[in-house]
Amino acid sequence: MKRIIAFALCLIIMLVLYSIASADYIPTSPVYMVVGFEADSSTDKASRLLADYAEKYIDQIVVVENITGKSGGNGWTHLAKADTDGLTIGVLNLPVFNMSIVNKMGAYKTRSFAPICNYITDTAVVIVRTDDDRFPDLTALVEYGIANQNDEKILRAATNGPYATNHIWTQAFANSACFFYNAVPQMGTKEELQSLQNKKADFCIVKISDIIGQEDHYRILGIFAENRLSKLPEVPTLKELGYFDKWMGSAYCIVAPVGVDDDVIKLYEATFRSTMEDPDFLEIAEQDGLAVDFKNASETAALIAKQQEFIESLEDDFWYE
Repeated sequence: MKRIIAFALCLIIMLVLYSIASADYIPTSPVYMVVGFEADSSTDKASRLLADYAEKYIDQIVVVENITGKSGGNGWTHLAKADTDGLTIGVLNLPVFNMSIVNKMGAYKTRSFAPICNYITDTAVVIVRTDDDRFPDLTALVEYGIANQNDEKILRAATNGPYATNHIWTQAFANSACFFYNAVPQMGTKEELQSLQNKKADFCIVKISDIIGQEDHYRILGIFAENRLSKLPEVPTLKELGYFDKWMGSAYCIVAPVGVDDDVIKLYEATFRSTMEDPDFLEIAEQDGLAVDFKNASETAALIAKQQEFIESLEDDFWYE
């Protein structure tokens, strides 16, 4: 059986390489994947995994290039100005990317990039400490927030900084559930979780992948999705409890600078589709808690546009703090 599986996998790889070789565009030197966040960040680690496994389908080295600063803005500015020869692609982290446009963090717009595919769709979740008996479920958290929003017992929410992703999700939750809270901003998600563990905060909202392997420390009370997730069937959605009724989380999209030929988009779209169907890749991705979710170029374009529309729709009164 193992020989049959190995033979089938080799045949798939040969067919993919043949289709690439017969394409009009073939990269003839290393491909650079721009990541606007520091090495060992969640975006960086997910991007490196994809790059490593894509190499056998594209027959070229894929080099992750970290260009940091301005919450991804420096990297996306660099990517927008890159040559359109097909040798430079990059990762958009939604909705951080969309918020960076609103906040004018760089010289780019959504139209500055040509979508290739979506890679990760990581859903946001509301969490508390496992030893916090005050909040057995999300309803209890909301009721506590409403009852104590005008005194020293006001809910404290750890976030990853003003207007960052986790802050956006926290604000959307509080607005929909009609309670106030005090934000406890941190440098990033890692520090945010530490703040929760150190009891400097009562709850926080992070991505599912952020707490993989830490289930003994955190309890998930609700998910930002329209339907329950198969991996968390016992956890209710905010929607079914009468709160925020849309999906929220992070999506990692692979793009190229606008102006690349259509053949470049088709080549990378096919390459990453095959990569995301690779059993070895999927096994590692699952171990790392990555929610692999391939979307083609047109679907990815729609996702980016929808996220931009949502971020731009936020009025000043969305932010009550």
